Amino acid sequence: MSDPTLPPFSLQDSRSLNHHRSQAMEYNKNEAIMAKEIAEKKMLKNDFEEARNIAMKARNIFPELDNISQLITVCDVHFSSQKKINSAEKDLYGILQIKNLADEETIKKQYRKLALVLHPDKNKFPGSEAAFKLIGEANMILSDKGKRSDYDAKCKQPVKVSVTKPQNRQNYVKKQFVGQNKFNGVNHRPSFWTYCPFCNKKYEYYREFVNRELRCQHCSKRFIANDISAH
Repeated sequence: MSDPTLPPFSLQDSRSLNHHRSQAMEYNKNEAIMAKEIAEKKMLKNDFEEARNIAMKARNIFPELDNISQLITVCDVHFSSQKKINSAEKDLYGILQIKNLADEETIKKQYRKLALVLHPDKNKFPGSEAAFKLIGEANMILSDKGKRSDYDAKCKQPVKVSVTKPQNRQNYVKKQFVGQNKFNGVNHRPSFWTYCPFCNKKYEYYREFVNRELRCQHCSKRFIANDISAH
């Protein structure tokens, strides 16, 4: 029974409440869309870890956001590929999002599941094609008993630390950022600062290399030379 001391809840009150709820949902949706756009920009800069963090917040704000799960899956794969486990170059189990004790059937099912999400014909987010190749590589190694055994052995083998002499840099790379080093500027050509998102090493290049794909002299991975001088 209703409390007679309370005023009745009218139809108008109900409509007003629904209207406020609708406005709140629309606000959350717009916030989530903006966050998703920021995440995509981070992906273009190969910053998949930060892109994933932002995308997760967008999904929490508005779970029905279009294709947000596709975006997060791309980030998850790239983030795992950048993690090294001892002597292994990539975290293949992390790429496929499985445990290292997973059996062959589990590996196949998970690969098929991710392949459907990451196939370039269906997933148009930055890095989806590379992510699709990464899960293919992980599946190929982990589905082969011999290759998987070799990989597991590398995961258990500590990294050997060695000291090497500095190699000659390409002629357009002047100096790696260390302390207060400054650009040589022999011919006073315009330059800019950029960094490798995989190992965080900073470099200074001539401006004609802005937004070009370059290879990091430290970790040998390719990255887009974004200008961080203005930030």
